[in-house]
Amino acid sequence: MKKKTIIVLAAMLVLLATTIITVCIINNNAAIAEEERQHMIRLTQKTRFGNHMRFDFRVVTGDRIFSSGEVALTYIHTARQSSNPLHTDVIFVHTKAESLNFPDDIIVAWPRTIEETGEIDVEFYNALIDGIHWMASRTEEQLTRTRVPFEGQVIRQTVTLEEFGLTYPITIEDLVDNWEKVEALWLSFNGDERSRLLGGARTGNLSYRERVH
Repeated sequence: MKKKTIIVLAAMLVLLATTIITVCIINNNAAIAEEERQHMIRLTQKTRFGNHMRFDFRVVTGDRIFSSGEVALTYIHTARQSSNPLHTDVIFVHTKAESLNFPDDIIVAWPRTIEETGEIDVEFYNALIDGIHWMASRTEEQLTRTRVPFEGQVIRQTVTLEEFGLTYPITIEDLVDNWEKVEALWLSFNGDERSRLLGGARTGNLSYRERVH
């Protein structure tokens, strides 16, 4: 084989190898970017659920500590736009005491407590969970509007706890340990139902059970 031919073949092999390596690097970077994007989406989802469940939050920024879920959402949104986010993860725990075991770049949340005692607000969560059970048990007839001009319109599909991987009764612990399953159930309710549940849990007014559409 002529020397010139060997040189050409060697150059082609080098070019091919370089192309393969470049493609691999690009694909790997794309996979990392997509993984990071999905991670940040999940953090937004988790923070939003904790906020819906009225969790207390621990969001450390410098020498300040915030307890608001709305503030946590703001910082997670900022993190999604930043290449060097201040907060890198969201962790749910069962008590405020557990939250102190995490570094400042972790947003931590737990079921809301009574300020005066520091105890979990069991009354709030019992009412909320009881309402979730009730909403999940509604029949198609109960979900059908009876008022003109929307008479006969079904506001959503019927659901069961089991189809979301949950068993009766849902517990406060489930809100922490099985939050994704509870969130999926929660989002299966329509916005009006969710507002009624939160309002009823907050005020103790469960009159939504008697209302018709």
